Amino acid sequence: MDPNRRRLKATPIHPLSTSQRRVFNETYMRHSHLVPGDAVLISTYAIVVSRLDAVRKAKSPKVSDLDKLSRLIVALSRALRLAPQSRTDPKTLSRREVNNKYTWNHAEDDDENEAG
Repeated sequence: MDPNRRRLKATPIHPLSTSQRRVFNETYMRHSHLVPGDAVLISTYAIVVSRLDAVRKAKSPKVSDLDKLSRLIVALSRALRLAPQSRTDPKTLSRREVNNKYTWNHAEDDDENEAG
């Protein structure tokens, strides 16, 4: 993505509370790969994060509610590719590492062939 190009504004489909809107805006702005078409998923993610926060603040939160909301957040963050693991293809990860000790060095290989 060109850093000089302005991003299109994403607007949630559902009306969000102030805390939900804050989560929505932060999520959209921090992850440059998200596009306005992801607004439905980002809205759902913001609602679930806010609900999890409310359940955590309760005096006696139910473990089942915490478990269900946590699983939903993990599923949504995977769908939105928010975690580095979900944005990285494991087959190409080692190719991108500059100081990988297993990187093929063609110069050394050519020297060995000429000497032998």
